[in-house]
Amino acid sequence: MNAIGWERAILGSVLSDPAGMEHAEVLRPGDFTGAHKQIWAEIAVLHRRGALDTRALIEALRSVGVLETVGSSDVEIEGEEYISYLLNFRGDAVPEYVERCLENSTKRQLGMVAAAIRVDAYDDEVSAQDALDQAERRIVTLRRTGNVEGVSMVELMAALTGRMDGLLDGSIRPAWTPAIQPLRNIIQYAEAEDFMIIASRPGQGKSSIIRYELGTLAMSGTPALIINLENSEIEYARYLISMHTGIDSLKLKTPGRMSDEELGMVRSAMEDLQHIPLHIVSLGSPSATEVERIARQYVSKYNVGLIGIDYLQLIRNNRQSRVEDVSETSGTVRSIALRYRVPVIAAAQMSRNIIHRGVDAEPELADLRESGSLEQDATIVCFPHRVWQSPTPDQLRMFSENIDPDGFLYSQERAVPIRILVKKNRNGGVGQTGEILWVKYNNRFSPLEMEEEFL
Repeated sequence: MNAIGWERAILGSVLSDPAGMEHAEVLRPGDFTGAHKQIWAEIAVLHRRGALDTRALIEALRSVGVLETVGSSDVEIEGEEYISYLLNFRGDAVPEYVERCLENSTKRQLGMVAAAIRVDAYDDEVSAQDALDQAERRIVTLRRTGNVEGVSMVELMAALTGRMDGLLDGSIRPAWTPAIQPLRNIIQYAEAEDFMIIASRPGQGKSSIIRYELGTLAMSGTPALIINLENSEIEYARYLISMHTGIDSLKLKTPGRMSDEELGMVRSAMEDLQHIPLHIVSLGSPSATEVERIARQYVSKYNVGLIGIDYLQLIRNNRQSRVEDVSETSGTVRSIALRYRVPVIAAAQMSRNIIHRGVDAEPELADLRESGSLEQDATIVCFPHRVWQSPTPDQLRMFSENIDPDGFLYSQERAVPIRILVKKNRNGGVGQTGEILWVKYNNRFSPLEMEEEFL
């Protein structure tokens, strides 16, 4: 089947059975050709409204004045007749049709990039170095956006109209709303195309926040994916059980320390958690391309609504310098959110520069480690920051979680107050959250009101 045939297979299949959009939502109008672009733009809007069917599509195309011209040069039919003709191509292999369409779209875009590179190569007024630099930029742009054809105002207005109507009538919900309430008070929610970085030095809570947010989302029934580059899968099982029950995660390593009641709670939690749609993929120093492949697979197969990556600097692309390496990672991860319309939350390390500014120094965007592209590509950048960098015994005693049954402080802190500093938010406000109690032993976060004298 040729490229037009695969496009028709997708269009006919989702018109015949809108449930197929579960697999096809990753496609954008720019992935189609000719009149199929406009048809897909209207299909996407109708799907978001929950009103997708053949008649609704015909009327939507009529309302924007293009119905009579939709068709294809290889058949002599247009308008309503062409929409009905598309139903002849329906099938039950929508994921395959999507993959074929994406492949053809990428190859078309690559062909255009190749043509532009060829023009520069034969232009006597363009130096060889400039041609090389421009070729690299074009290829990076292709890798980052996955769509060098752009998007028309017709497509943009159709998408925005559908989104506004859906938000008003409740048929569209934000892509992701933070479970940590003080954070939600600042950023409100993330759009489907958002790429959020949570950065800190070790021990400040960045990985815990990602586990908490994705675990909470999955427990609510929304599929989520964690691309794990640091911990073992069994550790994630302990984290989730501890979050669910409140039982110390260290006890899960030595179950003999647990009471019968706690063992019962753990077994009940295991039964509950085995059904939540959380997927964990562990990779050892993968390339950004491999991470993108995993993301595409899980978006297509499981319709995940949020992707977490822990953490960015463990992705390796074998570039000459770490700056180049991290820049490629950042651009590729950004393209995941843009292309598949799923928000991405990624943990990132900060440089040691902050240490030289003092123990209580507030993190800044410039502290992101190894690459300015992290700041550039991210739409939201947050820094978890402890209220007390070196808490005193009296400060730790303010929280019962730090006191053992005999009234003594545990040898290691188990609960500390933090704030989250939102330093960048491309589509919303920035600022500092109120205090949040981070209970380290069960990976929970909760709003906290502290008297001024203790801050």
